[in-house]
Amino acid sequence: FMTLADQQIKIAERTKRGSLLLLFADLDKMKSINDNLGHTKGDKALIEVASILKEVFRESDIMARIGGDEFAVLGIADQKSDVGAFQKRLQEQIDIHNARDNRDYQISLSVGTACSDHDNRYSIDELMSRADALMYEQKRSKLL
Repeated sequence: FMTLADQQIKIAERTKRGSLLLLFADLDKMKSINDNLGHTKGDKALIEVASILKEVFRESDIMARIGGDEFAVLGIADQKSDVGAFQKRLQEQIDIHNARDNRDYQISLSVGTACSDHDNRYSIDELMSRADALMYEQKRSKLL
């Protein structure tokens, strides 16, 4: 992920077009799914999150499971306003999956997003750090 994302950032800098959007997501209550339903259900939840991300983002976007229950997506956005559209489509797909019958668990993601554009260029490490901080902020707000 990091290699491909770094390359995409360099291409965006060279061409000076488009914004890059980094989405960093964490599957909420993964430990609870594993502890209460078993690791097979936990694996199924991770696969389902990957499917949801594939449904929301384009094939040309870079998607990866970063580790454990965390995922990252780097895509080209036409404008910063695309962030809201991506987040709305993501929640719609989560809702569709959660509405299916015979579910043992609900999918919930804490998400942070960061953008890099021609006015504000960031490295992949800076984008990851910004998106990660926002994701943890959202996760903390869900616990309150």
